[in-house]
Amino acid sequence: MNQLDIHLSIWRDVVAERQQQTLEHGINKLPDGTQPDLWPILDQIRALVEAKTERGEHTFVEVLAEEFLEVITEADPARLDRELIQLTAVCVAWLERLRT
Repeated sequence: MNQLDIHLSIWRDVVAERQQQTLEHGINKLPDGTQPDLWPILDQIRALVEAKTERGEHTFVEVLAEEFLEVITEADPARLDRELIQLTAVCVAWLERLRT
């Protein structure tokens, strides 16, 4: 399977999951619910990722945790949008690795 086929399979699966979520729960109108007061936890995860990166030991788990915490601590809608894209990109990268 080439890279394009892998990307298409990932996005087909994501779209199918979103359709299923809409069927089960209806149109998503939940509030963002971000928690800017969780910054201290984000700082701890960033330090962990940095230390593990320097040792060549970082994994998708740490990177995803850092991205997730950046999402949940961002209150500005425009920056939240960007953080959600970054979080999604890490998930896609991990899926690419699993599917190759």
